[in-house]
Amino acid sequence: MRKKTTRSIPGTILTLILVLPITGCPAVTPDNPAPLTVSIFCPSADQTTGQSITITATTNRTSATTSFDTVGDVTTSNEDNTLTVTAQSAGDVTITVTARQGDESATDSCTITYRDNDQPVPLAIDIACPVGITTIDETAQISASTNDPVAIITFESTDGELNDNQDATASLTSAQPAPITVTATATLDDQSATASCTINFELPTNTREPVPASSVVRPPFASSCAQSVVNCTTSFPVAIIEIAPDQTQTVTETDEGFILEGSSNSGAETVNLVGANSRFGNTATELFHNWSVDATDDNPCSLAPGIEFAADANVSVLLATGTHYIRLTVRNDLVSAEEASGLPACGVVPEDFKSDFREVAIEVRDAPANNENPTPQ
Repeated sequence: MRKKTTRSIPGTILTLILVLPITGCPAVTPDNPAPLTVSIFCPSADQTTGQSITITATTNRTSATTSFDTVGDVTTSNEDNTLTVTAQSAGDVTITVTARQGDESATDSCTITYRDNDQPVPLAIDIACPVGITTIDETAQISASTNDPVAIITFESTDGELNDNQDATASLTSAQPAPITVTATATLDDQSATASCTINFELPTNTREPVPASSVVRPPFASSCAQSVVNCTTSFPVAIIEIAPDQTQTVTETDEGFILEGSSNSGAETVNLVGANSRFGNTATELFHNWSVDATDDNPCSLAPGIEFAADANVSVLLATGTHYIRLTVRNDLVSAEEASGLPACGVVPEDFKSDFREVAIEVRDAPANNENPTPQ
């Protein structure tokens, strides 16, 4: 396997994305800060005219200044990093925030849909699950809320032991490590709405068994987008896999993925996988992540993901020494239409949300403790 000439950079995230080879990222220091970012969030449920909504802008620099612009029939007032919006008539209101510091600027926008008071507002529900890893000896707490306090909220899960507390909250336990999806349903008269989230249950760190290395050697599988089985436009998401090594590890980029060298001499290394920098796709507002390992399906019309082990953007996984084929599948909230017509060899691709994946080979090398050289055999 031909390898690129790269630098080994302990403690720095290395990136591999579809199409373009990426080298080590520069370190973030006071003289080289992370790029300025800003974000705002609008309520997903429709609002009624005359109702005031407060929007808060969040930046990654406390010294940055923010300003707001709106498009729509609204009155506004703002203070510090917040904007209060009151719609005078039905329709969409688009809010744009701009953060500035020196010569740098960043923007974000969102949209609120307003309806007249005499128009019924569709029932909507939001759900909140724990972020990150929940171990099997812990109880996960889930909550839900709706835009109508009279609506009845119920919960169900794909696995585990779920306890519906009958007060818009629930708790979930699992005896086995697995990603478990919890769905909250709100009902009111003839209306219903659902929302889902995924909780990743894992073994406690001190009892977690490492994922064994692959028993076969192969190139990483290319996605349907990469193989042009699906005509993936710029509105499709792009999966980006990064590794954030700890201070005892060194990561080197290769043509097919990464080599991670540790120093614990335990036969395994905890690999910090980062997918949070994956691209949403043009006009998409949500991105969902799914990590899997050891796929065997090389049919370009199906490409089954293999063993799924996490649904967070970032995840830490214990990998045994050897080579592992790790895949990150990303899906956004846009529905495929004519782009997903597929090639004749696959027939018509079913209409679904737009998705793509990136698969890399990660070779884990567990060096002897204290960086000593192994004794030649």
